[in-house]
Amino acid sequence: MESNLTETVVYWIGVITGALFGGVICGLLPYLIGIKREQRTLGIIALVIASIIGVILGFIYALIVALIFTAVIALRKKNSSL
Repeated sequence: MESNLTETVVYWIGVITGALFGGVICGLLPYLIGIKREQRTLGIIALVIASIIGVILGFIYALIVALIFTAVIALRKKNSSL
C-alpha cells in the first residue's frame, strides 16, 4: 500500500510540474513581446495567468490565453499605461 501511495504522489507531482512548465513556456511569448514593446507589466501578468491556466486547464488553454495577450500587447501603443 505504501508503494502505491508513493507512486500516486510522484505521478501527481509530475503532472503538476509538467503543466506548470507548459504554462510558463506559453507565457514567455507575451512576456518577451511585452518587454520588446515596453509593456513589461502586461507581459508579466500574461506570464502569470498563462502559468496558472496551464496548471488548472492544461497546455492548450494556456496557449490560447498567451496568444490573446500577445495580440493585445502587439496592438497597444508603446509605453501606454496598463
